[in-house]
Amino acid sequence: MRCEVCGQIIRGKPHNVKIEGAELKVCSRCAKFGVEPQSYSKFPKRNTLNNEKKVVKKMAKRKRQRNLSLEDNLEVVE
Repeated sequence: MRCEVCGQIIRGKPHNVKIEGAELKVCSRCAKFGVEPQSYSKFPKRNTLNNEKKVVKKMAKRKRQRNLSLEDNLEVVE
């Protein structure tokens, strides 16, 4: 079997990794370029969705704080 990234012959067991949304069988050297799929289920777990929502909220809060700090540094000049 050949690595689907570099084309080298895979010695031993191939690694199943996800690279940019595609699941590939790769050699051990190319496995570092992707992540191993956690689950093959169609729907993500509820905890995953909750964690993603929390991250989005934190990012929005940081962006608002950053915008406020920029406004504090501005001066009105006549």
